[in-house]
Formats: sequence, C-alpha cells, structure tokens
Amino acid sequence: MRAKFTDHLQTLVWGYLLGPILAFLPSRWRATWFADRHFPWRGATIVSGLLQLVAVPLIVIHFRAYQYFLIVGNFTDPGTWFVFYFFFEGVGRSLAAATTGETPGTLLLVAPDRLLLFVRRKLAPAPLPMIPDLVTRDDSREDWQLRIAACRAKRDWGVGRLLRYEERYYRIQSCLQEGGPRPFVFLLNAVAAGVPSRSVIIYSSETAAPESPAFSPQNS
Repeated sequence: MRAKFTDHLQTLVWGYLLGPILAFLPSRWRATWFADRHFPWRGATIVSGLLQLVAVPLIVIHFRAYQYFLIVGNFTDPGTWFVFYFFFEGVGRSLAAATTGETPGTLLLVAPDRLLLFVRRKLAPAPLPMIPDLVTRDDSREDWQLRIAACRAKRDWGVGRLLRYEERYYRIQSCLQEGGPRPFVFLLNAVAAGVPSRSVIIYSSETAAPESPAFSPQNS
C-alpha cells in the first residue's frame, strides 16, 4: 500500500509538477537526460502548453502593466509579438500533445538545438570511404582464429554471437576500435560446431576483401 502511494506521489511530482517545466525542453534533450525515468510526457506537455498560454502573457503584462493597452494595441512593440507568440505556441503544443501524442518543446530551445546539430554535422569529419572488409584467418593462434576489420560498425555483432564464415563457425570474442581505414576490428575464436539458427550471423566473403595470409617468417 505504501509502495503504491509512493509511486503515485513520484508520478505526481515528476509528471505534473516538474514535467510541465521539463516539457519545454527539446525532445532530444529529454530522451538523453531522462531516459531511465518514465514521464507522462503527453499529459505534461498539455499542462505545459496551457501554462504557457496563460502564465507567460500574464508575466509580460505584469512587468509592463503600465503599458498594457499599448502592448496589445501596438504591433510595433516587441512585447506584443512576444505575448502573441507564446500564446499561440502554447495552444499548438497542447493540441499536438492531445491529438497526435507528440510532445514538442518550445521553439526558443528547439531552434538553437537544431542549429547546434546542423553545425556539428557540418564540422564533423567526413565518413571513411566504403571499402571491403579485411579478413585474416590463422588457425595456429590461440587468442583468435579469425580477424575481421571493417570500415563501418556492424549492427548486432556483439561479443558472444556465433558467426558462420566459409562453412565454419566462429564466436565473437572481442570488438575493438583502432585507427586506419578499417577501425572496427572483430576477433573471433573457432568453435567445433555450430547450430544453424536465426541468431547465427551469416558472413559472406563476397562482401569482404581478399583474405590476407597470417604473418609468418616465410611470407614476411
């Protein structure tokens, strides 16, 4: 009983007291900072929009009460546009959350966030060119028997996954990130036998670079 009361209290505090304030943040920030906490963002955004369309104009009018009629009647006054903008943005945010389930933040924070992402993409180094994987097989080694170096990270290639290459089965032992044109390196150990299933990665040599021979005094 007490646990349920505590859960309801946390939902009330985080969802409807702090939530409407945090709902002003861009959704990307919320997903990053509060990923481990469940928020009723839809309800919080509705309350946030209502708070915005009521409270913000009142705050502006309060600080400029002596110019109240001038604000609402003078479209050259920045305060007029400030009031109208926040009013209609609050209406739009509440309607979006109520009708579509979207939880947009305020444009005053979303726009700088989008601009920052745009600048980061422009300044980010160019991606490495697409080149085939480099495969090295060496059955005489004890630490690994198959090494695959790739220019891109491979999805779902986690440690422990089974991989079939040229009718042999290997298990991914480690995933490294080094330098060079193929920075993503996977070290695999050979297994005696594998069990065909959907979880086994089928790796084709057609997508890889020609197999490089293992280093030895004869070919050094």
